[in-house]
Amino acid sequence: MKTEFKQTMMAMMFTAFLFCGTTYAEGNEVKLLKNASSLENVKEPALQIEKWMLDEQIWNNANNHLNTSLESEEALALEAWMTDESLWVPKKIQVEQAKDAELKLEPWMKDETVWKK
Repeated sequence: MKTEFKQTMMAMMFTAFLFCGTTYAEGNEVKLLKNASSLENVKEPALQIEKWMLDEQIWNNANNHLNTSLESEEALALEAWMTDESLWVPKKIQVEQAKDAELKLEPWMKDETVWKK
């Protein structure tokens, strides 16, 4: 009976710790933390747009330099070795098969006391 009561209390305390330990208060508001540490709650400064980011001349020139789809590829040509049939016909390879020595039964293999351990 005591064990069940202690386990129930420990479960309730652990649950309370999870709910209370993962919140922080800012003014009168209580906010739930979604990050592992408070260092992840740092706010980043707002981004600023600069003049060069809006300049169409910069972006139009960049697009012209980056457009590589207009370049032509070299023409492919067949070479003599590519059409030589003797290179592509599989060659027969002779492999000598190694023969294993015959297995022989030794006296210790037949001894029943060795196998009973």
